[in-house]
Amino acid sequence: MPPPPPQFIYCRGPSEGKNGDGRADGRVTNVHFSDAELIGPIPPELLLLTELRELDLDGSFFSGPIPEFVGTGWPSLAELDLSFNALTGGIPSSLGESDASHRIQELELHHNELSGPLPPAIGLMPRLRELELGANAFTGSVPREWVALGDTLSAFEIHDNIIFGPLYPLASARSLMRTAVHFNEGLCGAVPGPVRWAEGFNPAGTGLGTPCAGEDLWWLPRGKSGVGSEALVFGAKVEGGK
Repeated sequence: MPPPPPQFIYCRGPSEGKNGDGRADGRVTNVHFSDAELIGPIPPELLLLTELRELDLDGSFFSGPIPEFVGTGWPSLAELDLSFNALTGGIPSSLGESDASHRIQELELHHNELSGPLPPAIGLMPRLRELELGANAFTGSVPREWVALGDTLSAFEIHDNIIFGPLYPLASARSLMRTAVHFNEGLCGAVPGPVRWAEGFNPAGTGLGTPCAGEDLWWLPRGKSGVGSEALVFGAKVEGGK
């Protein structure tokens, strides 16, 4: 692989967060290889960039599984974008289970060939704001553990997968602004209010608005105003764009 052009590598200073404070201290903090037409597995040599805070490898032809080191190798990582590649397998357990992954704010894995269940451990990522998993082949239900994302999550996309069951773990996502859940035939149940009113909500290709078989609401998050069964919208018909 030839060396990338220098404009794709940034040193943005020691302050926390992907944008840093602008002071160049010689440490690589941000790498953008977007649409670079790179092929093969995600290279472990990236681990040499120990201060990495933003890694964008979207729009290439990376293949194979997402390596475990993406969740363990960069304790300051705030953004991980692996979208629009040909990655296979599941989401590694290190994303969520590893302390090094707990600073991640944006996780973008959409438009790959990923499969398997949605990991409950994602709910352990206390700063996660954007979770984009659409256009893959994920299966199973939205884990109950994702209730813990309610205080931070602003974008949630799982469209074009094989997800089933209700979206009730998002009933407490009071900051949700953008969502995409369409074309998951097995989704069912009442629509959580935060999902119903988020930009991009479209129930096409789902069973949202109709009861799930053996529906159980006992575990809905409570204790906050507007959270609980009253935070659900029974019916998913969209009229006039909303």
